[in-house]
Order: sequence, then C-alpha cells, then structure tokens
Amino acid sequence: LRSGLLESNGPENYATWDRLISELPIPDSSWLKPKNGAFRLDQEYYARSGNIFEIPESYANLIRN
Repeated sequence: LRSGLLESNGPENYATWDRLISELPIPDSSWLKPKNGAFRLDQEYYARSGNIFEIPESYANLIRN
C-alpha cells in the first residue's frame, strides 16, 4: 500500500446518498467523489478543513425553525 486505507460505503448504505451530498455546504467538491477507488485530497480540501467547520444550512434550518 502506498496510501492510507479507509472504508467508505456512502451510496452502498444510504438510499438517499445523492440528496445527502447535495445538502453539504460545498456539494461539488472534488474530494467527495473517488477517482480510481481513492479520494484525492487537494489543496482546497485542506484549506477548507474538509468542510467540517462549515454549517450545512439544511440541518441548521431544522434547528432554527
């Protein structure tokens, strides 16, 4: 192995995976789609901390209302 290993089964385990991805703050991020079975973490990923500090508005609205 020349990289870290992480099992990720999003679309295999969630019937509404596409909807879940669309509700992320940056749903078209390149790191959300594997290429040749691997997630490519680019400069933007690290600059944005993988979106972990950004608020998903669809969920924030559930709390606000």
